[in-house]
Amino acid sequence: MTQKLPPKLNAATHWMTSRQPLIPGESPEALQAHLEHWNNLYPDVETDELLSDLVGEAAFSQWLLIRNQRQYDATLAKLYATDMDAWTPEQHKTYQLCERYLNSAQRRLNRHRSDILQYQSNLRSQARENRAAKDYAKINKSKETAKQEAETAAPTHQNDSLLQQVNVAQINGKTMSFFTPDNKHLLDNLANFRDDTTLVLRSLRFHEHVVPPEYEPFTERAAKLRTLPGDGRITLPITIRSLRVAVEREKEFGGHLREWPDLRALDHPIIQAKNVAM
Repeated sequence: MTQKLPPKLNAATHWMTSRQPLIPGESPEALQAHLEHWNNLYPDVETDELLSDLVGEAAFSQWLLIRNQRQYDATLAKLYATDMDAWTPEQHKTYQLCERYLNSAQRRLNRHRSDILQYQSNLRSQARENRAAKDYAKINKSKETAKQEAETAAPTHQNDSLLQQVNVAQINGKTMSFFTPDNKHLLDNLANFRDDTTLVLRSLRFHEHVVPPEYEPFTERAAKLRTLPGDGRITLPITIRSLRVAVEREKEFGGHLREWPDLRALDHPIIQAKNVAM
């Protein structure tokens, strides 16, 4: 029994303008293999819905082009059975229509391919912009991190120096030194100070401008460091490292500074470098 075609297919003559997925003589398996071939050319169709639609349109356009090429070749075979010089006006019209339909199918495929290329180009441009934005953000973050690290590593004014007042007086021929705060208190509260090269700026004030013999090396040192006495005060820098040693020696010498001149050589390079930096 002959299978009847649906009414919409009965009126077809050359099938070159048909948009039906399948026409008589075409295999569903062949169409499926054709579509899968196009999907394999663009693996991203599985995750990109828009690309999947564009590829589907291009694949079907090529399917129609193949159909038109097949119908065009069949039509020409029939036409060329007759000498071209003997063609009737109707045969010439058929030839021109087939050629026009074939060219239209080719342009349709070219347009869909162009859409895919343009879409992929847009994706690449967007990806480059995203990478540039990420790189820019990464650079800015690195700069900010470096700035924060530099600010953290750099000693603040508070962490770079401490101020200690020292009042010195001679009472009944005995030298008395009064520290504010005292050395032990300074050393007990060093959590906020960066390292042992932190300077302690000792402001020495001599009662009635009398400099006891044990303090004379400090006045000489202050002069070398270009610290002017002013109103009887001398600002003398020492390091935390020397302060630690001094505290140990003060235990032996009752708080007096007579042994401190030995510490000058220990602090001298550090203090000179810090003075140059300041």
